[in-house]
Amino acid sequence: MPQRDLRDLTRQRTTLVRERASVVNRLQKVLEWANIKLASVVTDITGVSARSMLKALAEGQNDAHVLATYAKGRLIPKQIELEKALQGQVREHHRFLIASHYHMLTKHEPYRDLGVNYLDTRQQDRLLQRLCHRATALGYQVQLTPIPQPISQT
Repeated sequence: MPQRDLRDLTRQRTTLVRERASVVNRLQKVLEWANIKLASVVTDITGVSARSMLKALAEGQNDAHVLATYAKGRLIPKQIELEKALQGQVREHHRFLIASHYHMLTKHEPYRDLGVNYLDTRQQDRLLQRLCHRATALGYQVQLTPIPQPISQT
């Protein structure tokens, strides 16, 4: 193999390793914002156990006990420490960021924009949940039924 080709391959590998490390660092920063101290218990936040916990976090799981049950191998004896480390305040935007970083790490693909309306629809869902929760807290029973859309004749 010519030296120039070897140099190009080495540079490309260095760039890819640097990009992956950058994604892992951004993921760690999001976990810190959410007060999740996973890295204090897990040696590699991209390991099998940590990835399954991150996936559950991104999908909406908040219960630290349930998240700690995803531990495998050498992490099983550390479930009490994991429960403490996983007690944080994960909000919707944290879930979105965790999910996007998780996707980039597991699929080995660059970030893909989900569209302009993605966050707007997420906000509408959150507003609907918040309003239902408030009405329930005030003593009302809430039942949501969609309004049928009129069929347009073209």
